[in-house]
Amino acid sequence: MAEKAVLLLYMGGPESFSQIRPFLYRMLSDPHVLPLPAPIQKPVAFLLAALRSPVVKKRYALIGGCSPLPRTTRAQAKALERRLGTGYRVFVGFRYVEPDIAAALRSALNAGARKLVALSLYPHYAGATSGTCFAELERALRMVDEELEVRRVERWGDFPPYLDALSEKVRQALEGFPSREEVEVLFSAHSLPLEMARRDGYEEQVRATCEGVAERVGIESYRLAYQSGFRLGRWLSPDVEQVLHTLAERGRKSVLVVPVSFVSDHIETLYEIDFVYARLARKLGIEHFRRVETLGTSPDFIEALCRLVRDRS
Repeated sequence: MAEKAVLLLYMGGPESFSQIRPFLYRMLSDPHVLPLPAPIQKPVAFLLAALRSPVVKKRYALIGGCSPLPRTTRAQAKALERRLGTGYRVFVGFRYVEPDIAAALRSALNAGARKLVALSLYPHYAGATSGTCFAELERALRMVDEELEVRRVERWGDFPPYLDALSEKVRQALEGFPSREEVEVLFSAHSLPLEMARRDGYEEQVRATCEGVAERVGIESYRLAYQSGFRLGRWLSPDVEQVLHTLAERGRKSVLVVPVSFVSDHIETLYEIDFVYARLARKLGIEHFRRVETLGTSPDFIEALCRLVRDRS
């Protein structure tokens, strides 16, 4: 029995080809992600999932056939539980795959939890990421008839221990270039519709992370771009492809991409950055293109999560 529990909230990802279409359907059925009138939300999600799944399956085939995100998140939970020590249990609740947030909450209650720290694994708050996870947690809480003290960690992109952990990864990556002075540092964040980003103060949160890392590593100048956005409507810009074209036109030969929205590898890092952007960089004549490793279960990152939890406990 453990009185204190931690619930890590994350989107999740398909762990097999058979899970890809259901994953897409659940995500597109979420009005936080795709806001549509209620009567057409699920029919449109069903259609889009059916149309998109063949394309997405091809992309997953290039990165091993599944998303490593759920496996990494479970490993992060185990590492965090060990670091927190006696009296804590750590559970994982995914928004679009199993175990879902309601199931994770039930597991925490069954373990005897009376105090719960709900921690989003998205450093920067947005309604389509952390927001939908916490909305689902609220729904699950209304379904249980037990007293539970809940504290939430919704945004932590400027948390100093997190910045320290990410900065160390950046330093390690810079050492792999022939000349650090010639490296263009390109911070990359997940794009959002412009209206949503402004409502949540998302861009300001991302820039705070970039500035914190740049100050720690001694990066005098850098660029910020966005990835994974749709082509419809107004989204945050510039996108990574645009910036790579600009850098190539200016004769830059070394680029380091620093993904600041992701704390574990998944399709946006392994396919979009490592495959699509790396191929584009080669085509444009950029000779040295690298990506900073995601934080995963690095001790510094687990320590940062531990401090976030203890600050709220």
